[in-house]
Amino acid sequence: MSTARATSETTACPAMHREEDALHDSEARHRALVEHSADAMLLTASGGRILAANPAACRLFGRTEEALCRLGREVLVDPADPRLPALVDGHRRGGRFHGELTHLRRDGSPFPAAVTSVVFRDRDGQVRASTTIRDIGARQRAEAARCRSAEQFRGAFAQAAVGMALVGLDGRWLRANRALCAFLGYREAALRATDVQALTHPDDRTRDGRRVAALLAGTIEDYRLEQRYRHRDGRYRWALLSVSLVRDEHGVPRQLIAQLQDIDGRKRAEAALRTSEARARALQVAAERQARGLRLLDRVRMAIARELDLAAVVRVVVEAVAATFGYTQVSLYLREGAEHVLQHQVGYDRVLARVPVAAGISGRAVRAGRALLIADVATDPDFLGAIDGLTSEICVPLHDAGAPAGFLNVESGGGAGLDATDLRLLAALGEQVGIAIGRARLHEALRASEARLAYLALHDPLTGLPNRRGLGDALGAALARRGRGGPPVALLYLDLDGFKGINDALGHAAGDSLLGAVAGRLRGCLRAGDTPARLGGDEFAALLEGVGAGAVRVVAAQILAALAAPVRLGTATATVSASVGAVLATGGETADALLRRADTALYAAKRAGKNQVRFCADPVGGAGE
Repeated sequence: MSTARATSETTACPAMHREEDALHDSEARHRALVEHSADAMLLTASGGRILAANPAACRLFGRTEEALCRLGREVLVDPADPRLPALVDGHRRGGRFHGELTHLRRDGSPFPAAVTSVVFRDRDGQVRASTTIRDIGARQRAEAARCRSAEQFRGAFAQAAVGMALVGLDGRWLRANRALCAFLGYREAALRATDVQALTHPDDRTRDGRRVAALLAGTIEDYRLEQRYRHRDGRYRWALLSVSLVRDEHGVPRQLIAQLQDIDGRKRAEAALRTSEARARALQVAAERQARGLRLLDRVRMAIARELDLAAVVRVVVEAVAATFGYTQVSLYLREGAEHVLQHQVGYDRVLARVPVAAGISGRAVRAGRALLIADVATDPDFLGAIDGLTSEICVPLHDAGAPAGFLNVESGGGAGLDATDLRLLAALGEQVGIAIGRARLHEALRASEARLAYLALHDPLTGLPNRRGLGDALGAALARRGRGGPPVALLYLDLDGFKGINDALGHAAGDSLLGAVAGRLRGCLRAGDTPARLGGDEFAALLEGVGAGAVRVVAAQILAALAAPVRLGTATATVSASVGAVLATGGETADALLRRADTALYAAKRAGKNQVRFCADPVGGAGE
C-alpha cells in the first residue's frame, strides 16, 4: 500500500509543477502588460483606496505609486464632474463603468479621460476594482480642430463669390454652392439629380473627360479650361473651370473639387470686339471706294497713319479735319471715367475742359452710338456753347474696340451751317479716328510690353535684381573701364547655406519670400553704384568698383551679418547664412574668367565650413585664401 501511495504522489508532482509554472508565466505576462501599458491602470479596494498603480498612472498623475496609494482614488477625480455618481454606483453594484470623467493632475489642472472600471472579487473574496484611465485631451482638441476646419470650409464653400462644387468620380454633383446655383439657374437639389456632363456643351465634353482621366491617373494635379454650360433657360454660358482631385489618407481618389468662374460677359465682349473690328475693316474698305469723300478722308487717314503716339494722333486728327475740310471749330475729347476730357482743339478762345459723360449733345450721341447733326443749336436744350456765335454742330462718338472712347466735335458759326454731307463725311471719319486711337493705344501697350521684356531679359522677376545676363553686361562694362585705366573691379559670389532645407520644409512660396528678403539685404549692403544680382536658384553676386581687398572684406562681412538676422516667413521664422567667394579682377581678364575664379573661391568657402568668405588669388597666383 505504501508503495502505491508513493507512486501516486510521484505521478502528481510533475502535473502540479506544470500548473504552478503556467500560473507563474500567466502572472508574469499580466505584470508585464500592466507595467508597459500606455494607459494608466489602478487597482482599488472598496471605498476607493488605491492598492496598486502602474508606471503610466504615476506619469499621468505626477506621483509615485506610494503617494497614490496614500491619497486614494477620490483625490484623482474632479468631484464636480456630474458623471462621477455613475462610476460610484457601478462600483456599489459590483458591476462595471465605461465612460468619460474629468480627472485632476498633481497641480490641480483638470483633463478629460476615458475610464473603464471593472469590479471583481479576489481569491480571498475581497471586493476590488480594476480601472483603466486614458488621457483624451489631445483627441478632443484634434476633434474640435477638425470640426472648426470643416465649419470654415463649409462657410467658405457656401459664401464663395465664384461657383464651387464637389463632384463624384462618376461625374455627379454632390454639393453646389449658392454662386454655382445662380450661374446655372438650378437649385442644389436639382443639380444633385443630374451630372456635370449633362450640362456641359457637347463640343466641350471630350476635352473635359480627357482632363479628368489624366487627373485620376495622377499625370496632372489639376487643370483649367474655358468651356460652356447649359443654363436652366437653355442658353449656354461660358465659365473658367478649375478642377482638382481630393484623395483620402491612403491616396485613393474620393471626389473632385470644381470652381466655375463666370466669364460669359468677357467672352461675349470678345466676340463683340471681333465683330466690331470686322465691321471697322469693312467700313474702311467701303470708304476707300467713295469719290470725293474718299479723297478727303484719305488725306486725314494718311496724316493719322504717320503717327503712333496718342497725343500726336489727336493733334493730327483735329488739325487735319480743320485744314482739309475747312471747318473753323474742331475739338476732340477722350473718355476718362465719368467725364470726357478735352485733348486738343482748333478755333476756340474759351473751352470746356471737362464734360460729364451724359451731358450735352455729346452725351446724347454717345448713348445713341451714332453721329448727330444739330442744324440750329439755338433750338437744342442740350447744347453746351463754349463760345458765342455758334450756329450748328456735329458730334461723332468715337469707339475703341467697340467701347465708347470719346467724341469728335465740329461746330460752325458766322452764318455758315453744317449739313448732311458733312455728317456723312465726319461719321465715316469717326470710324478711322477710332481705329487710329485704338492703334495708338495698342502701340503704347506694345512699347510698355517691349520695355518690360527688355527689363526681364536683364533682371530676375522674383527679386528685381539683375540676372546672370544683366550681371554679365555690367561686369563686361566694368572690366572694359578697368582696361582703360578705370577703377579696380571686385566680384562677390554668394551661395545661400541651407536654403533647400527651408524651401522643402516651408514651401516654395516661403522660399521665394526668403529670396526676396536676401535680395533686399544684399542691396542694402552695397553702394548706389554697385551691382547686386541673382544668378539663379539661391546664388547671388555683387559687383564692386573702386575698392581694394580690404574694402571687399568689409562689404562681405556686412553682407554675412545682414543675412544672419532671422527672416519672418508668414507664421514661421527662418535663418539663412551664405558662403562667399571674392575676387579682384586682373588686367585683361574676361568676365567669364572672373566668374570662374569667384566660383572657385565660393566652393572653397563651402568646404571650409560655410558662412564665411574666401578670396581667390589672381590666375597666375596660388590657391585662394
